[in-house]
Amino acid sequence: MHRDIKPQNILIDHTHKSLKVIDFSLADLYYPEKEYSTKVSSLYYKAPELLLGNVFYDYRVDIWSVGIILAGLVIYLL
Repeated sequence: MHRDIKPQNILIDHTHKSLKVIDFSLADLYYPEKEYSTKVSSLYYKAPELLLGNVFYDYRVDIWSVGIILAGLVIYLL
């Protein structure tokens, strides 16, 4: 789990048409039934389970962050 996906942590190379995720300082391996810290991610990209203090979460927090970034792009482009 990356746990800190935000636009500042995504690099886009237009010449090679590639996307890279950087800054793995908050990353951790996922183990079921393990308690994780909720003090991760930026407030605007934080998943609801983190906001509610759930310590049992998984990779879905990263998918939520990606969804927020894509929603922001769609709203910006309209």
